[in-house]
Amino acid sequence: MLSLIEPEPFSDEIMEKAARMRTSLSLPSCFDSPFFTARFLRAHGGNEVVARMRIDEYLSHSVIDGVEWVESSRLGQADDVVPHHSCLHEQVFYQGFGCKCTCIISKFIMDSRTVNQLAFLSDVSELHNYLEPQLIHAISKAIPVEYGGTWRDDSGYAKPPEGCTRPLQPVISSDYRGLFAKACEKKKHKYRGKNAIELNCSDTVPNDDVWSDFGILKPPAYKTHNIKGHQTYEIVKKCTNSGRLIWNFFMSGDVEFEIVRREAGKEQQIWPKITLTSLKLPEYGSVIVFPGEYVVRFRNPCTTWFPVKVTGAADFKLE
Repeated sequence: MLSLIEPEPFSDEIMEKAARMRTSLSLPSCFDSPFFTARFLRAHGGNEVVARMRIDEYLSHSVIDGVEWVESSRLGQADDVVPHHSCLHEQVFYQGFGCKCTCIISKFIMDSRTVNQLAFLSDVSELHNYLEPQLIHAISKAIPVEYGGTWRDDSGYAKPPEGCTRPLQPVISSDYRGLFAKACEKKKHKYRGKNAIELNCSDTVPNDDVWSDFGILKPPAYKTHNIKGHQTYEIVKKCTNSGRLIWNFFMSGDVEFEIVRREAGKEQQIWPKITLTSLKLPEYGSVIVFPGEYVVRFRNPCTTWFPVKVTGAADFKLE
C-alpha cells in the first residue's frame, strides 16, 4: 500500500530567514504569512537575494495582470478558458514518443524518495489496488466516474461527463502565429553539374499574420540585434494617441523581456518581466497603451561567449 505524498516541513533556518524577510517586505495582507515567504526561500536553496527578487516579480505580475481584483467566489466556476492549454505537450509525448516516454522522464526528474511513492497505472482498474477502501470512499466525490469514483461534470463542458475533461484537441498550424520561415534561395552549383542546386537558408522571413490580425497591412521593418551576456537592449517608442502596442520577435537563446512606460524619470511596468525560453517559435502579443514613452526591453541574463540574437519589431495601432 502506497503512502500519500506529504510536503516536508520547513527547516528552522528557512523559518528564521522568512521571519527576517517579512519585516522588510511590503506584502499584501493575503500574502503576509510565514509560509508565503518560506516557500520562495526553500525553492531557491535559502538564497535571500534571489527569493526577494522572485517575490517582487510575483507581486508585480499580480498587479499588472489584475489578479488582485479576482473575486474568490469565481474560482470554483467551470469556464471554457484557453481550450488548447496544456494540450500541446501531451500531443508531443503521445503522438511523437508514446505515453511510456512521459513515465520514463518523470522517473528521471524525480528523486528516489518521490519515485518510491508513485505508481504508473496502465489501466484505470489498477487505481483501487493502491488505495485503502476507506480512503476511496472518502475521496470518491473527487474521482471521475471513469476512474471508479462518483464525480460527473454535467455542465456541458466535459466530454464525456463521466471523464470530467474535454478530449484532446490537435494543435494545427493555424494555432501558431508570427512564424518565421526560412528564405531558401536556390543557387546553381558550378562544381556539381548544370542541374545541381544548393539552398541558402541563412536569412529568415517573418510571417505577417500577427500584424494582419490587428488590421496592419504593412508591418514595420524587422531588425536584428545581438545582445551580449548581462547586456540590455531597448526599443523606445513614443505614443501620441491611445492605442495598442504590438510586438513580434524571435530569439536564439534565453532572454528577459518586459515593457515599461517612462514618465518624469520614473518607470511603470506595462508588461511584466519574464524570462523567455521558447526558442522554436516566435513571441508576440499586444497591450493597450496611452500617450507617453514606452520601452520594449530585452536583457541577456546568461554569462556566455555567444550573444543572443533577437529579431523582431514593435509598433502602435491606433484604436
